[in-house]
Amino acid sequence: FCRRQAEWLSSHGCMLLGVISTSASQLSLFAMTTLSFIRMMGVFKNSMTAPVPVNKKAILKTVCLVMTIITTSLAIAVVPLIPYLEDYFVQGLYYDAKYRVFVGFPNKSKSTSRFSKLISTPPT
Repeated sequence: FCRRQAEWLSSHGCMLLGVISTSASQLSLFAMTTLSFIRMMGVFKNSMTAPVPVNKKAILKTVCLVMTIITTSLAIAVVPLIPYLEDYFVQGLYYDAKYRVFVGFPNKSKSTSRFSKLISTPPT
């Protein structure tokens, strides 16, 4: 892994696994938060009665809520893959060009090229 770290971290496979992992984590988080909130509202409203028949309005609200959760989870996972924001999410740091303190710090393309040069040169 160490020899191919830069190649792996910039590959489509890593991106896909990152999107899947982040989406699943966010989906779980939002679903548990929503279910807890619904349960809390039920306790506060004393709606501890038997379930009522389901109507179209309830189904529509549930579908909208589920779609909102899925869309938000996917958005959080996909935003780092937008090319315009690519350098912002490299190693969790953003290197702003106007601050000269970070002159020696690379962006993603420089990191990849430097790592590939290090990997391709035989040890002496």
